[in-house]
Amino acid sequence: MVGASSAAPFRRLAVPFAVGCLLGLAPFLFLEPLTYFIPLTLRDGLRAATVLLGGFIALLARAEPLGRRGRKLLQAWAFLALLGLVGLFIFQNRFIVRFKFHSGLTASEVIAREPRLKTCPPRCKPEMSDRTCLESLGLDALDLCWDDSLRRRNLSAWAVAYLLVAGGAHSFVGLLWSGVDRARAVQSVTGGSYDLFLSYSREDRDLAERLAGDLKARGFTVWWDSWEMKVGDKLPRKIAEAVSRSACFGIILSPDAVDSPWVQKELDFALRMEMEGGLTILPILYRPCKLPLLLGQVVWADFTSSYREGLDSLLRGLGARRSQPPSIRAR
Repeated sequence: MVGASSAAPFRRLAVPFAVGCLLGLAPFLFLEPLTYFIPLTLRDGLRAATVLLGGFIALLARAEPLGRRGRKLLQAWAFLALLGLVGLFIFQNRFIVRFKFHSGLTASEVIAREPRLKTCPPRCKPEMSDRTCLESLGLDALDLCWDDSLRRRNLSAWAVAYLLVAGGAHSFVGLLWSGVDRARAVQSVTGGSYDLFLSYSREDRDLAERLAGDLKARGFTVWWDSWEMKVGDKLPRKIAEAVSRSACFGIILSPDAVDSPWVQKELDFALRMEMEGGLTILPILYRPCKLPLLLGQVVWADFTSSYREGLDSLLRGLGARRSQPPSIRAR
């Protein structure tokens, strides 16, 4: 059982990472002519960087280990892609030279737009263009005819601009992917019963979001306000309906939650439902605080030291509740 439980989180991370890596590699495999604009001396390194970048962004979009901060990072990266496009446009016109090998293959290379060095072979006459010089001497001309430090500076700047654009494109796809996944999550729980109603203070939103995503990935239906609430909804009635349709009431406990009037109202309603039968309250201790009086004797899932241990404890509580026959749950 330990091996199975540890393998499941690995698969949830490995699959999106692998898909992202394949998306990053796809242009180099299937759209190779479009990659000819990448400088020849950067092509291998940028291929590897784009593959890893695609996998990392897929993790943020699908597995969302950073939660809301992860989406903000993707949004910022997608915006920075515009700066990368401007940089590539400038460099393509000023520093990129396209030339043909003797074999007829076309390549691009970044050079330093400075007067050619005196070490440049006589075959590259001053009146010859940079392209003609490269075509006559090949890549050997890079070190012989142009300043190495300036060329490396240009290569580095071009690589940064390219990664901004590539990361922005992956981020845009990742945001769409995440949005579709969220829509499916909402659709899957709308109109049905819930395994867990999640109550929390706004200051603890990051944990609530992460919990909701992890529980959904394990097959539990979670009522989380960001998935369920719509403009115009009557908040008290919506919450009362959701709590009454939930098997468990999970309350994220922290100093902010204890001081929150809304969390207290939700807890009061859940306590009444629990007394009537059919609902179980599952305390989730996120940050040390003074526990509500009626929860003092209830075993809680402890997230104060380890998210993983707290999640495992919460999953055991939810699993035990789900495995009970309906007659017992209704008592």
